[in-house]
Amino acid sequence: QTNNGGGIYNNYGWLTIGDSVIAGNRALKAGGGIYNSGGEYEDNAQHDGWLYLVNTSIVGNIVTEENSVGGGLYNESGAVATLVNVTVAGNTADYSRGGIQNAGRVNLYNTIVAENEASYGADVYTQSGKTTRAQNSIIGDESRNSNYTAYKNGTNSTNVGGTSFIGTSRG
Repeated sequence: QTNNGGGIYNNYGWLTIGDSVIAGNRALKAGGGIYNSGGEYEDNAQHDGWLYLVNTSIVGNIVTEENSVGGGLYNESGAVATLVNVTVAGNTADYSRGGIQNAGRVNLYNTIVAENEASYGADVYTQSGKTTRAQNSIIGDESRNSNYTAYKNGTNSTNVGGTSFIGTSRG
């Protein structure tokens, strides 16, 4: 069992995945399904760690160690993940961010992120100062999670057009 990226570990690369299912993977610390590793060049003009997912499901992945994060997808600082027509569901993290843990930039288009499990921020968790954009997407019901609601620390989440937050409020 690997520490990060149980299914896929994108190590500062440019990765496109289409028409796929990423399911049943395990990692100890982060990114049970996918770990997208990234960084910025000194001038901040170019990013490494580009992940593009289209027509794909990230389901039933798990991170198991205490304080583990990002059961479905962990997007590292400086990394960019774009999800188009993607379902992120049924993923689990011991501590937080069962669906998506975003420490970089995530773009969601026509995407469903719901029914993930974690003690904190079960479906989408965006770290302070980072960005999650959601267009025509569904973000799950965080009311089952007493500790955080969707986007609680995502104060920099922008362009949330045509997106439904089911049974939750943005904090």
